[in-house]
Amino acid sequence: MEAINKIYIIWGDKCGRFPFSNSLYIDDKIKTIIDTGAGYHKYSKFNREIGLIINSHYHLDHIRYNYLFSNAEIVIHESDISAMQDLNKFAKTYGGELAFGSQWIDKWEKEISSQANKHPSQGFVYESEYFKSIGKVHNTYSSGDKVSCGNIIFEIVHTPGHSAGHCSFFFPEQNLCFATDYNVGSSFGPWYGGEDSDLGLLIQSAKKLIDLDAKYYINSHDQQIYYKKDFSTKLEEFLQVIEVRENQILELIEKGYSVKELCNEGIIYSKKYLYLEWVKIWETVMIIKHINSLEKKGILKGNGFRFEVQN
Repeated sequence: MEAINKIYIIWGDKCGRFPFSNSLYIDDKIKTIIDTGAGYHKYSKFNREIGLIINSHYHLDHIRYNYLFSNAEIVIHESDISAMQDLNKFAKTYGGELAFGSQWIDKWEKEISSQANKHPSQGFVYESEYFKSIGKVHNTYSSGDKVSCGNIIFEIVHTPGHSAGHCSFFFPEQNLCFATDYNVGSSFGPWYGGEDSDLGLLIQSAKKLIDLDAKYYINSHDQQIYYKKDFSTKLEEFLQVIEVRENQILELIEKGYSVKELCNEGIIYSKKYLYLEWVKIWETVMIIKHINSLEKKGILKGNGFRFEVQN
């Protein structure tokens, strides 16, 4: 593990790619981990001594192994607590109802509660192990809170958009920002596939990260420590993906594509992954987010199924 003054970076399995993510381990009086998606065996050496788990937000790749830490208090931002309370609320907030409706959520909840994966071709979608931490949360934190682990104190930086309660973390003494899901090294770009995601807030929150007096930046899925200048440059490129997607959607709408056809085109995810139900949900929700944004700007006009570009 790489370390910056008793803050250890636990790099996630499979290079930190979903459904894994990087964690921070703070070796202090209150031994603390931020996010628990690095991998089952990554925590075996110290899971019993951890007193505090802080989740940056409710997404499964960040809470995945909360259940391993039986002695820890588990906390999350107050805006994300409802999504952590049970499987139904989790699935609704994660985009399930907006894309597929409440009946799909009821079916998914019933089948995910079974020990056996009844749809092995769907992989993580119906694999109960991925969702064992839902319902296991004890308390909340708020925007601007300062967390003391003993000698190390850090600040909660609320960076909504990715989720309503998505947070980053600033360690002033270490000049370090954990920018969580601002994964600037990924060509995929920003994710806003939850019912609670907000494109405008996601862009606004990015500015908060650059305004911090940080020298070093890490995030949840890149296995790299960035200097501020490099992170800032990469962050601009990361956000530009939103505009690229928007332009692609406008081009297809001008060709007569319906919303349903747009959601099958593979604009966000590669078409080869759209058979996975959760991926199809996120693809659909992100397309809807773009259409809603374009309607608000007066660029699109339609009836919910088909739209026209306004000149």
